[in-house]
Amino acid sequence: MFSKVFSRLSILLLIPSSLGAVIDIDAPAATNVIDLGYATYQGSFNQNTTNTQFLGIRFAAPPTGTLRWREPQQPATIAGVQLANEFPNRCLAGDRGNSPKSPFRMTNSTIQSRDLEKRAVPPFSEDCLFLNVWVPGTLNQAKNLPVVVFIHGGGYARGSASGLSGNDTFDGNDLIREAGGGVVAVTIQYRLGVFGFLAGQKLA
Repeated sequence: MFSKVFSRLSILLLIPSSLGAVIDIDAPAATNVIDLGYATYQGSFNQNTTNTQFLGIRFAAPPTGTLRWREPQQPATIAGVQLANEFPNRCLAGDRGNSPKSPFRMTNSTIQSRDLEKRAVPPFSEDCLFLNVWVPGTLNQAKNLPVVVFIHGGGYARGSASGLSGNDTFDGNDLIREAGGGVVAVTIQYRLGVFGFLAGQKLA
């Protein structure tokens, strides 16, 4: 499921010839709108980093109710434009796991995107199958860049697309900066603990 959504997202962000069909590239750069087929998202341009970011893009249906113990399902079609300007809810965490070896700058003294440090820590929720995307520059700039997808660690029991524990922000702007503006950065999150890794014939 994630691969299908991510493939479409990659096409929309990375292939300039396709952008005209789904993004109004003649509109002001501040619109930052992408159409994923099942939903249209509006991101934001970060004046400090000069990158465009989409925070909280849904890549699967809410894994609740009858979908709680099922594999991720295709997201439902949503009308209108969804704002993608806040980190999504974190998946319910289990016991503490090991910290990941992260490519991101983890301390307040080294994080350069100061606006992310001021954000409130996202709450926990079962409805948590979201990802975040950072694109260097604006969407109306032609690009054909590699994509770095960061899958957080945490012993399958903790962590999120926005940080391991909430205060240590996973900021895709850091990856773009370290790559000299030569990558698109993506962070994803997945169900943790029993919600993601409990197995049994009665659950199949």
